[in-house]
Amino acid sequence: MGTLSCDAGIPTHISTTVAAPVLIPALCNALVCTGVKLEFKREVLAALWNTVSEPPSETTATTTSVRDEFLWTLYGTPHVVKVLFETTPLHDVDAMRPSVLRVNAMHRRLDDSLQLDFPS
Repeated sequence: MGTLSCDAGIPTHISTTVAAPVLIPALCNALVCTGVKLEFKREVLAALWNTVSEPPSETTATTTSVRDEFLWTLYGTPHVVKVLFETTPLHDVDAMRPSVLRVNAMHRRLDDSLQLDFPS
């Protein structure tokens, strides 16, 4: 999953035009399903982080708007933010780290004027 999304954000790359639009909703739905094992959540969280983090071969300026669209998709999917917050206190750094990074990206990159409603 992560391999298909690692170059997401590059405007004409297949990861942006094909993989991310298909994978992001599917991964979000898998993440919020009840009864999902932590091992699977860890892989889903890592793949989702790949879609919103900077691609290894591009500069931030050329990919930020596309990656922010992906971030909005994550934010707009019901229960995803809640799951991110529920994952942060786990004693599994591989699951916790992408959750914290994603919440941080939402705070820093999404429009401050929208006053995002993060669960407490």
